[in-house]
Amino acid sequence: MELALGVLGEAIGRQSLAASRTAGERMVVLLGRTWVVQADVYSPACSPSTEISTAALPYPAGGRLLEIGSGCGITAVHGLLHGLAAAVAVDVSPAAVANTRLNAEVHGVAERLTVVCGSVFEPLDADDRFDVVFWNAPFIEVADDHVHDGVLSTSYFDPGLRGMRAFVSGVRSRLTSGGRAFLGLDDIGGRAALCDVAAEHGWRLRVAACETAPRRAVLAGMAVETDVDHLLLELVVDDSAAGLVEPRSGGWDERPACSVDRR
Repeated sequence: MELALGVLGEAIGRQSLAASRTAGERMVVLLGRTWVVQADVYSPACSPSTEISTAALPYPAGGRLLEIGSGCGITAVHGLLHGLAAAVAVDVSPAAVANTRLNAEVHGVAERLTVVCGSVFEPLDADDRFDVVFWNAPFIEVADDHVHDGVLSTSYFDPGLRGMRAFVSGVRSRLTSGGRAFLGLDDIGGRAALCDVAAEHGWRLRVAACETAPRRAVLAGMAVETDVDHLLLELVVDDSAAGLVEPRSGGWDERPACSVDRR
């Protein structure tokens, strides 16, 4: 049974979303610590991407991190426990904002973490700058006119890549001199679209970390499995806007292929 990866990706996303909605509050052990994941908040148990990205990100000593889409706050809190002086966490979900604050309190870093509710860079002050900016992005392709059926859906789906476009177009102005920007995503369809968005704004995408793991979904009553790349991508200024991410052979739509930069 051959399927377009985007179709399978959407099925994986919808089934992960349904599982998150029914899980209720739970405890998750990740990166050697226990985290509270409250109801209606994205769970890092749904995908290894949170752990992979959080472990691989740089946390400059005395530096400042911005995490977009903080969920339960693991990355921001982990960074504060590993050298950062301060962090700001942003999430569109009020439940996630409260959950991030809770985990900051549990792990003793609440005084150094600012948590705000809003979309991408909208709630920030005009002069806010950061040494590291990170978003574990909702990158599952859906129709542009997709309507979210609750705020948790925004953790999985980004219709029309509106959130991604806001991030890629605005992140340069949020970086300090020498600052670095990263995206985490489960590579289950639509990578060529991300290539196009990056190129529009003069970025290429460097693979900073990658682990492959099987993901499963049920389609038309059949269990389907595919290997998914869980990626941490660094946005790197590219004057030629030519060095982008290459779609995996056989698994992508018919959009033009791009080259992988693993330097």
